[in-house]
Amino acid sequence: MDKPLEVGGKPYTVLDAATAALQTQVNNEVLDGVEKHKRYALWSKIKGGSDREITVEEAALIKKVVGQNATPLVVGQVWDLLDKGSR
Repeated sequence: MDKPLEVGGKPYTVLDAATAALQTQVNNEVLDGVEKHKRYALWSKIKGGSDREITVEEAALIKKVVGQNATPLVVGQVWDLLDKGSR
């Protein structure tokens, strides 16, 4: 897919998807303070832009929460971009 997804006429970025997913709890999921801070710390790290490197574990967390919270088109693009970055 050459053209990125758009929301309100603006590209919907991996950061947008990750931000929404990292702050969402699904299926009555209960997160303790440690897990909430872990998600906050990851968001703080990635909000700085595309030059930020993330660990395999951080990419897996983003994939997990985006997979739980986003639509198939968003999940596909985010996962493809994260997988491409890990090669």
